[in-house]
Amino acid sequence: MASPQKKDTYSWNDYLTWDEEDRFELIEGEAYAMSPAPNIQHQRISSNLHGELWSFFKGKPCEVFAAPTDLKLSPPEEDNFPTVLQPDIMIVCDKNQIEEQVIHGGPTLIVEILSPDTAKRDEYTKRNLYEKALVKEYWLVHPSEKYIVQYSLKDNRFTEPTYITEKEKLISIVFPELIIDTKSLFSL
Repeated sequence: MASPQKKDTYSWNDYLTWDEEDRFELIEGEAYAMSPAPNIQHQRISSNLHGELWSFFKGKPCEVFAAPTDLKLSPPEEDNFPTVLQPDIMIVCDKNQIEEQVIHGGPTLIVEILSPDTAKRDEYTKRNLYEKALVKEYWLVHPSEKYIVQYSLKDNRFTEPTYITEKEKLISIVFPELIIDTKSLFSL
């Protein structure tokens, strides 16, 4: 496989030829590098949260996926200018969305753990893309400030955000039995 050659936009077929070690996301065909690798604090939070979610969903119909897993939000007719993202964590409840190498369409829940290099894209661009893809719930984890922003979909729009501090419990809107001790996520 090759690394992306310098172009203005890339197709789905271009994306499929790139090295797996070179992590990129595509937003309407424009490439965004995912490196350098996330810092240790980010990875610890990701591991803690993935563990909590994996335990909760074990034996249930939904599956938990962690980065790097490709999420293709654009339909096949937009393969010349695709949107392919790699959320930190996603919960997929529709088995028809899962293929061998990619998840198609909006998952039920997405988690992004903010890094300084990608925070604005996660907070604005991706939030809008996830809303458009009808993701039912979106969490933005702020590692240094130790809080989580929670969005849920209502009438095909994200509601006003809820802010959950490290002193509170995070209760999923879509899965109300899913309750996470936020303090434990940030305990490093």
